[in-house]
Amino acid sequence: MEVSLTKNRINPVAQWTRNDVSVWLSAIRLKSYAESFRAANICGRSLIMLTEEDLRCLGVDSLGDRKALVWEIDRLKLWTGFVWRGEIKVDSIVTSAELLLSLEPDRMYAMCSVHNAPVSGIDLPPERLKLQVKWTFLQKVPDAQMAKEHFSTIAEYSPQQCRSIIRLPCQIEDVGVEIVTPSDDADM
Repeated sequence: MEVSLTKNRINPVAQWTRNDVSVWLSAIRLKSYAESFRAANICGRSLIMLTEEDLRCLGVDSLGDRKALVWEIDRLKLWTGFVWRGEIKVDSIVTSAELLLSLEPDRMYAMCSVHNAPVSGIDLPPERLKLQVKWTFLQKVPDAQMAKEHFSTIAEYSPQQCRSIIRLPCQIEDVGVEIVTPSDDADM
């Protein structure tokens, strides 16, 4: 398996692209609105200015969804996140991967969302789209020059389970990621 991912800090939200907004909508389980946000050219800068009336114009007819979106948008003002994008090669098939990690405003838990799909249009069995991701969380230590590793955890993601929430024992300064599978053991 070959992995090539690039990490970007996606803060401030005002610098998000339309694609970043779509990934965020997926992460908060409101992916059904991604297409209307894309069609209206909603990027991060415009996202943080949306009102309930704007959301209604974008086709968010459900009062519950509008309220949830307004709440989530307000929280983005204190949000820090990271996105990794790149390609993974398994069995000569290249898949694109996008990993999003959101550190909530209190930095005490992380919401992780992982999406990957074949680039070449070849259908892969669902078990070959499974990824194990090692998340490494770093805590800034007072009087230290650099953040130090606090803990790591491994989570498995698949097309059916592409999201996880990780409770953190302390406030986090930075995060690292490593894809540890899909493994060749799946063929055995």
